[in-house]
Amino acid sequence: MVPPQFMVTGFGKFAGVDANPTQELVERLLRDFAVNAGSGGLKFACETLKVSARTVDLWLPAAASQVTSHSERSAVIWLHFGVDSRADCFKLETTAYNDATFRQPDIDGWGPRGHTICEVLPHAAELSTSLPTDILTERLASKGHRVCESGDAGRYVCNYLYFNSLRQVQAACVSSPDRDWHALFVHMPPTSVCSMPEQYRFAQDLIHEITAWFRARELPLIIPAPVPASVASQLTDQPALAPA
Repeated sequence: MVPPQFMVTGFGKFAGVDANPTQELVERLLRDFAVNAGSGGLKFACETLKVSARTVDLWLPAAASQVTSHSERSAVIWLHFGVDSRADCFKLETTAYNDATFRQPDIDGWGPRGHTICEVLPHAAELSTSLPTDILTERLASKGHRVCESGDAGRYVCNYLYFNSLRQVQAACVSSPDRDWHALFVHMPPTSVCSMPEQYRFAQDLIHEITAWFRARELPLIIPAPVPASVASQLTDQPALAPA
């Protein structure tokens, strides 16, 4: 089994958010996982992106090319973090939309309204993650995190990144059956709701839960042999039925 590689992104500052907590988050993840993840077989890369559609357009294909340059056979989790200043919990985004309607211009000054991100797909078409957000939500909640699934990543740069990431994942898997790629976007609440230590613990637990799901999915399915009727009757204290 090929160990999964995590390609993790956060965002830098933008209008109204002078210090984006996801930038600090990915910098700490990179530092700590570089030290501790080797024994677990994980590969880890982090990047802080400008809140810019152009940056997304340049970074995604370059990162994909870097991944595939080592081997066509690859298992990659594209994990994206962004901040939602109105959120009161961690939000695992299930869906991205083929629509860029920015509530304010991005850091480069681009402010589209009703723009179709990918022209070969219908406007506002939906793409969904292949990761089991319901299972991940349940497991993370059991660890004490305030977390939910969300079907609305907005229409700003967060959604722009997520839609393009999901589209890239689907295209990569179609072009090569040896690629096992998945993408997920997570909206983090502001630090006034969840402190940075809480956010870091959540991100760590999320990565571990995704890894656990990934590895469990690769285990061979063992189907037990049918129990003979004579043995079954002994187990249930019921006489075995004669064949019809």
